[in-house]
Amino acid sequence: MLDSHAATLGISAAGLEDPSRRLTALKAIQRARYVDGRDIVTAEGVAAVLADTGMADAAAMLRKPAETVLTVHAELVGRGRALFQRLHANGVPSLAVIRNDAPRLIGSNALFGSFDNLVAHIAAA
Repeated sequence: MLDSHAATLGISAAGLEDPSRRLTALKAIQRARYVDGRDIVTAEGVAAVLADTGMADAAAMLRKPAETVLTVHAELVGRGRALFQRLHANGVPSLAVIRNDAPRLIGSNALFGSFDNLVAHIAAA
């Protein structure tokens, strides 16, 4: 079973003081799950991934989240849900491309084809 709550909370913790670290955390968490087969469903599992990535501060925040982390997490999840509702995305995986403040949904079928096909869909968006 894949539950993304701990992973998204970890990404929120990683980006609390420096939003650019969110992408680094996301990449580490995805690699841990899909390449290394590690646990990213529990807070402890995600905390271990973050610590291994050099984000001990985020790992500590995830193990014992302060109200600030929970608030930032709720805001990020809310923004994502609102965007996907606006785009009529129904389910995961879904991908949105935002150019010139105009979001566009990439059909999920593009995510399961070749890499070149996905790149073409993103370029056309």
